Amino acid sequence: MRAYLKEIILSLVAIAVMLMAIAAYLKVMNQEKANSRVDLFTLAPPTAGTLLVVNRPAVLARMMRNYPLLYTVFAQEIPPIFLSVLEEDQPIRSILFSFHPQGVLACMPVGSKTAHAIAHDILPEKFKPYLPQKQTENGVDFFYYPETKNHFFGYYIHNGIWVGSYSRRLLERAASQQQQGEVLLPREMEQLRTSFDPNAPMNIICPAGELGLGSGAWVSADLFMSEGAFCCYGSLPYPVADSLTGDALARRLEGKYPQLQLSFQIRREEESVALTACSPL
Repeated sequence: MRAYLKEIILSLVAIAVMLMAIAAYLKVMNQEKANSRVDLFTLAPPTAGTLLVVNRPAVLARMMRNYPLLYTVFAQEIPPIFLSVLEEDQPIRSILFSFHPQGVLACMPVGSKTAHAIAHDILPEKFKPYLPQKQTENGVDFFYYPETKNHFFGYYIHNGIWVGSYSRRLLERAASQQQQGEVLLPREMEQLRTSFDPNAPMNIICPAGELGLGSGAWVSADLFMSEGAFCCYGSLPYPVADSLTGDALARRLEGKYPQLQLSFQIRREEESVALTACSPL
């Protein structure tokens, strides 16, 4: 009788442990699903000059591995520490890069395993033998790695979102905005993101002035690979691009990115100008 009772108790304990494990797993999965629904644009400070959305980080990582020339283009704008995270092939669903006068801010939703890998494996390996300095503000833990004299790389992980930057001001602003949950970007920039193709590997919004056009307008485009060429498809407001030529655009961008040999096609529509460009790699 005692042996039988012991078996019943052991079975009940095993069932209880199993149920607790299942409950913990479901809690983590539900939390990660909730984090995946966070609008990363709510973290971008309103001083953003350019936004780069990576919808498929694994595809971007493969593009840069297969085409070293493309890596040099992205490394020209994105700090290598962010690209090194991509190179580790972590299961990252999306990344938002926002570019500011103070520097670049990267935001990405991460699961618990990815967050642990970044915080305990990838970054320590990149910054060894230095250890990060921890500072806590408004319930958020910030970690800062010294890179050079008076130059620190910082990051925080809060509610399943990893955010990193070399600018402490941008980090703190992103953390504050994350708690508020409101998009504070300029209205035109906020409207343009609705034109993005979410199936494209990347989308970008940048000032029209970077293309040698009038200031005050923005350009949005989808970035992708096609038959061994790096391509983009986007549009410009018609008044801004009324006298635009493909050759002028190509010269402007090739002056900034000499690695590329862009060929533009321009199609004028009723209210905008559609742009398609490709560069062989």
